[in-house]
Amino acid sequence: SYIKGQKQIFLNTDVLAEIKDNTNHETSRLAKDFSRDLQSQINEKISTMYGWFQRPQSVAPKVSLGLLYKAVVAEVSQTFSDFSPESNISPHDEIEIMGGAYHVIYDALYVIIYNAAKHSKHKGKVERVFELQKINDSGAITITVSSQNKDSESDEYIRGRIKLSETDDIDNAQLCESRSGIRKLYHLQKYNRDFFLDRITCENRCVVVGISYRLVH
Repeated sequence: SYIKGQKQIFLNTDVLAEIKDNTNHETSRLAKDFSRDLQSQINEKISTMYGWFQRPQSVAPKVSLGLLYKAVVAEVSQTFSDFSPESNISPHDEIEIMGGAYHVIYDALYVIIYNAAKHSKHKGKVERVFELQKINDSGAITITVSSQNKDSESDEYIRGRIKLSETDDIDNAQLCESRSGIRKLYHLQKYNRDFFLDRITCENRCVVVGISYRLVH
């Protein structure tokens, strides 16, 4: 409102009128062109300033879980070219997330899918299940991703690899890469009160990771 109130001051119509009045036949056209261009530029600048104070229609990214999963798989495949699990979107994948949930779930999915591409059986199955659960007056999104062990690695060996020890540095998990995938998930859980690492285990020759994100409403 303040900027709109200053528009006439910016335009300074009295000075423009004085310029026009003090022109002769030769400079009259130049004065008109100058006045028109000046007003046009001032209006353009003021319109830009209006935009600084307008509420955006949407400031939060919004996407279905199926589409997000597909995008993460495609992104990871750029690093592991032979990683190509099935990622077609089914009606069960059409759970929409946005804002904080989008960013956290993207980070978690990237860690899980990247680890599957790097450590699981070559061209083995990678499966996922998305669910929307009702809890009291709110809800939670649950995601379970499973990937097959390499033929040379037993369930017991994998469980030893994915077990978090007391000396593992969770706080700096985002700053290093060495065996950091699991720690990054624990880091997300530690610093985001709505994210939970429900389980991470190896059973029946598959690594299974379950996460959930609590929805406010």
